[in-house]
Amino acid sequence: MGLRGLHAAPKAWWRYAPRPHPKCRCQYCYRLFIGNRSTATFCGDACRQAAHRERIASKKNYDDRAIYVLTLRAEKHVTDPIRMLRALLKIAGRQFGLKAIQIKEQRDDIAT
Repeated sequence: MGLRGLHAAPKAWWRYAPRPHPKCRCQYCYRLFIGNRSTATFCGDACRQAAHRERIASKKNYDDRAIYVLTLRAEKHVTDPIRMLRALLKIAGRQFGLKAIQIKEQRDDIAT
């Protein structure tokens, strides 16, 4: 009869005692620390918050996506070119993940 009472511990409680977590390295300041959990990644709240702010700032300033310039001309048989352009942009966005950033209408009255 090893257990007695409502919250009694086993006789050999040292076998079941939580083991200390190994030393971890902080992902922000690279300092060694003993974490409270095995999945700890930062040594404290200050490093965690600083890493979060740095991650947000890098997303705002860094945009390396390519921008392509496309010139379209409506053929003579097209009655509503704006409507056709909107349909084209809808297809480009839904199927191919392309987004229109800037659209300008250019009128060239050059006689050929």
